[in-house]
Amino acid sequence: MRMLRQLLVSVAALCVAAQSTAAPEPGEENINEVLAGGIAPPTVAPARGDESRGPFPRLLLRNGFLIDGTGAPPRGLSCDWSFHRAA
Repeated sequence: MRMLRQLLVSVAALCVAAQSTAAPEPGEENINEVLAGGIAPPTVAPARGDESRGPFPRLLLRNGFLIDGTGAPPRGLSCDWSFHRAA
């Protein structure tokens, strides 16, 4: 009985330790080190004016690379799409 109690206490301690050392969320890996170094945390990005206007009638992509995921080498890519909406 005493051995079972010790086993349960050990398992409970391991569970608590595992929860306290859980991996941080993506993007938050180094923030504690940065804050400990005396660097101020990032602020909210300012408004960007009219960048969010749209939709635009045309999409133009130049000098890009197309990687299709098959292991083939990347290919050069330039595209011009025009969008027409019915009224």
